[in-house]
Amino acid sequence: MINGETGHRTVHTLVKSQDERYIDRSERSYTYAPVKGTDYSLALVLPVYSLHYIHTTIGDTITQAKFSESLQEDKFEEYGYTLIAPR
Repeated sequence: MINGETGHRTVHTLVKSQDERYIDRSERSYTYAPVKGTDYSLALVLPVYSLHYIHTTIGDTITQAKFSESLQEDKFEEYGYTLIAPR
């Protein structure tokens, strides 16, 4: 990454819990590449569990969203935002 290389590496590391009371062993997947025309590189760091997902069609997601109460403005205080990101 420092020398303008492109690559991928998995690293074992320690991660703090959100409440900062516990530390757990975890794996992180690092993917990196240089940014063209600059001296910079960009890295994307993901936990290993982000590599697995449930495959669905966009039609199913949209159909679910139509009937979801959490997408209605008057329910915002109760549910917060709902973001739908198809893969």
